[in-house]
Amino acid sequence: MRAYALYNRLTVCPAPVKMIVEREYKNGAIEKRRSNFAHIRAALWGKEEEKLIRNSEVVPWMVPFFAGTANKRIAAALVHAGFESGVYYFDINRNMLNPHFVECVALPCHQKLSHAVILRMVGIIQTAQKFS
Repeated sequence: MRAYALYNRLTVCPAPVKMIVEREYKNGAIEKRRSNFAHIRAALWGKEEEKLIRNSEVVPWMVPFFAGTANKRIAAALVHAGFESGVYYFDINRNMLNPHFVECVALPCHQKLSHAVILRMVGIIQTAQKFS
């Protein structure tokens, strides 16, 4: 209920935050995130994950990766390597009125990650999956 009490403030963006967002946008943040996401999708995603973005132009900051019993091991390997990650529950229905939460690993894919870093992350994930 508290969120509703603050709802009228959600449309206001503080000036310093707005400046950062505008700078990142002008510097190609959306295109870089789209590219990083494409690399992750090509390397790791299957048909089930692709269903999540059907008819969508999503450009995420973090990507859900569903590895079942390997989720905890993958997240730990990523954190050990210095990545911000963890095990979370993602609403695969993407519907707050009819959610279906599935355990996943959160993979970063924001614009500050280089292609080499994305490839390193993919390698860590693939190695961790082999020990499932």
